[in-house]
Amino acid sequence: MQHIACYAVVIKEVEIIWIEMQRNCGNRHCGNWQNTTRRKNQWEDYIEIYAAGFKIAPHVMNEILEPFRSDDPHIRGYYYGQLGVCLNIANMAIRRGYCPEWLFSIIKVVDNFESYVMVRLIWECGAPIWRNRLDTACEDYLHRESEHDDDYYIGVYGISEDRLRSWKLMDKENKNLPLELPAFSNVPDLRAGALEFLSHHLAEEQKKYNTVSDGLDFFEAGYYAALDKCVKLWLRKNNKKFIIDHLRNLNEMFKEKSSVDEIREKISGDLTPEVQDVFNVLIKCYEDNLDAEKRKNRSE
Repeated sequence: MQHIACYAVVIKEVEIIWIEMQRNCGNRHCGNWQNTTRRKNQWEDYIEIYAAGFKIAPHVMNEILEPFRSDDPHIRGYYYGQLGVCLNIANMAIRRGYCPEWLFSIIKVVDNFESYVMVRLIWECGAPIWRNRLDTACEDYLHRESEHDDDYYIGVYGISEDRLRSWKLMDKENKNLPLELPAFSNVPDLRAGALEFLSHHLAEEQKKYNTVSDGLDFFEAGYYAALDKCVKLWLRKNNKKFIIDHLRNLNEMFKEKSSVDEIREKISGDLTPEVQDVFNVLIKCYEDNLDAEKRKNRSE
């Protein structure tokens, strides 16, 4: 039923656009009718692609947690390691006021959907209020230690050119900061480069590239829409306020460097088995991080 509901919503959106196009076209004999019909058929293809992405994605939290319960220690280690990296990225994004669009674009590039869902869950429960995030972002910008181009700041902070100009006016120190190059080119940059090459060297192939590229975008959009819905349904089922309160308590214990046994003892009685499974994954990541810090301290 979830798949059907999603499909129906997308079809309804296309129908609205289609009616508007018919109105603009005037009647069936207008010169653009064939082009309009062809475009509608293409939209229907994209709806099918979106629905396929939505359908193939995991829809329940139990499926998301499967790799973390694997009997193979290498599989468990891989997924916990990947999740640990993503949680560090998420903590950095929240601490510096980066926008969620930047955060999840990075998570999608570097990691698997299991980690995406866990980070999305934490973000849904603890996302900063918009105004507070911008204040944090402004402070981060004013105390930066290296310089980037304007597009970088607009992208990572999720701000407009006008807001960035206002921040620059606040930056009265006239810092002579070193220019920092990005560690890797992001997906939009790579796509722009590919399109530029196609337009100059393989003009006839560019249209095919655009069609395939758009199709992949629709499939990915449907896939991640299903993952987002999985998170929202899980929170609704398990009482979002209850989850937020317990995640906040868990985070405080993490900050205090509480022992794993102490953490498990304090939360074990309050959680249902379904919620406990998710919290166990987060606690295991915390335990792995503590072990890594101990090994580092011993080697120094």
